[in-house]
Amino acid sequence: MEGNSMVEKHPIHVAIGNILKDTEIKGLEPIIGTDCGGLNKIKLYRTDKPLRGTAYCEPDIIILKEDKVCVIIEIEETGRTPIKIFGKFLTPNLTQFYIPPRNKGKPYKLDDTIIFIQIIVSYEEKTTTHFEEMKREQYEIIKQKIEELIKTAPLLIKHYYMIVGKPEEFQKKESPKSAELITLLQNI
Repeated sequence: MEGNSMVEKHPIHVAIGNILKDTEIKGLEPIIGTDCGGLNKIKLYRTDKPLRGTAYCEPDIIILKEDKVCVIIEIEETGRTPIKIFGKFLTPNLTQFYIPPRNKGKPYKLDDTIIFIQIIVSYEEKTTTHFEEMKREQYEIIKQKIEELIKTAPLLIKHYYMIVGKPEEFQKKESPKSAELITLLQNI
């Protein structure tokens, strides 16, 4: 029953989680968080000790490659405000490890050149065209500012991608924005 409520609460999170579970990309292992239909929360820690005080964030999805975290994916279905978008990008920069839940397994170090993919689900078709244009402009400015930060600040995340689309563009593997995500991951 909980799975159904998660689909209702975060339908695009779950759709993207299922797409990544069902898509084999050579050398990459997706770890899917609970909001995306996975079994456990993903926590990134400042140290290799899984303490409450060292857990800084809970991304939606991470991707492992050669026993390191190489990709962090955040999906924004609600609360697509600048503070949330910037915050989701900045917080992982202060972490160093992914530690599987309940200490099952070793800590995974975050790679030196993390790729951060932020998926923003745009529901603006329900509003005026002017509002939709303003939100898209805002997303583009945020993307530019994050790219400037990456160039000038000593951040862990070295590459940033923003994928903005309407819900139907993420529903299936063949959907345009889902295909864009898969292509991006295949080129890592």
